[in-house]
Amino acid sequence: MRSPLILAVDVSKGYGDFVLMDSDKSVVEDCFRLDDNAEGHSTLKRQLKTWYKTRRASRIIYVAESTGGYEEGDGKTPHCHCSSK
Repeated sequence: MRSPLILAVDVSKGYGDFVLMDSDKSVVEDCFRLDDNAEGHSTLKRQLKTWYKTRRASRIIYVAESTGGYEEGDGKTPHCHCSSK
């Protein structure tokens, strides 16, 4: 049976820190960082497609911390960031 994955994001100015967990909240992809730019957005999009296929996810639930003001974005594009720590 396919189960959901949880992508937790700590949004910062210019980047985000991500970690992927299964429905039991066990880490399945170690923390990584993506920059908030076109390259970072493309990387995240590719990675999401890969996780759907390789981890057989039914869906991916996004969870972002909501402090500091960076979580609001520009209203046009999703706020996503990170490159490895």
